[in-house]
Amino acid sequence: GTGKVVIGSDNPSTPIAPGTIDAYSINLNDSASQLVFNHNSTLNFAEPVLGAGEIVQMAGNTTITGSITPLQVPDPNKFVAHPQCTPPFLETPADPNDPASTPTPPTVIYPTTQNAFAGSLKVFGGRMTLPINNTLPTLKATSIADGTLFMGNTTQTLGNVTETGGVLDLSGGDNSDVVHATSWNGTGGVVRLDTILGANPPVTIMGPT
Repeated sequence: GTGKVVIGSDNPSTPIAPGTIDAYSINLNDSASQLVFNHNSTLNFAEPVLGAGEIVQMAGNTTITGSITPLQVPDPNKFVAHPQCTPPFLETPADPNDPASTPTPPTVIYPTTQNAFAGSLKVFGGRMTLPINNTLPTLKATSIADGTLFMGNTTQTLGNVTETGGVLDLSGGDNSDVVHATSWNGTGGVVRLDTILGANPPVTIMGPT
């Protein structure tokens, strides 16, 4: 169903410190569910996001990590997960007829990338950074109304792009900058470049306008 995970403040006008969150994954099942960043600090977000919901950047300096280090596997003697949990835990239970037997340690299916997120990215303020190539490779849509989406020195897939304000920043670094867009609709805002057109490395924006 719908729901919202807020990093920082749920009040758009009063961002606060982000705090911390440890999770095997954040599953935005419904297209209306949201992961909201509304904080007043610098945050490296390294939890895998799944589903078809929305990542919403409101305030603060947020980096979505594309390569994720898995959490420690739970101790099977202390934690047994329901088989319908996401991600699932697969374990062989102890033999109830043998008091000396112990459960087989669970196999945890844990995402180490953001590849399972197929929703949208919305930037309303602050700065959102996509630090490596194809950080969110299956994005359906990206919208920028204010603030900055920074992806300089990388190749990104942004889906249907709408820019009504703010900055899409492709500056910085020595490598080519490539934006793959399913469609491109711009009624305002800035696309920031730091290259001379025709120079090497080039900036490439791909997709219909």
